[in-house]
Amino acid sequence: MLGSGTSFIDSPKTTLINENTISYTTKTGNYLYLSGSLGVNYIFNRYFIVSLEGQASTLPTAPSESDTHLSGMSIQLGLKSYLFSF
Repeated sequence: MLGSGTSFIDSPKTTLINENTISYTTKTGNYLYLSGSLGVNYIFNRYFIVSLEGQASTLPTAPSESDTHLSGMSIQLGLKSYLFSF
């Protein structure tokens, strides 16, 4: 599996006060959000599918002080099962 997406998100404006403190305001900025994922499904048997997926996201147009908590990578391991089987 391969997927990607784009959207625009509103994020609070930030001001870097010092090295460890950021001030958030009620004003927001509209930023481009990009995400992508790559995954593999393994059919374990008729009733169970094991999935492994890696995801990455970034806000390329956001100021560097504010995008660190919104950008990143993750890995997900899942087990899919039918609720009902006929």
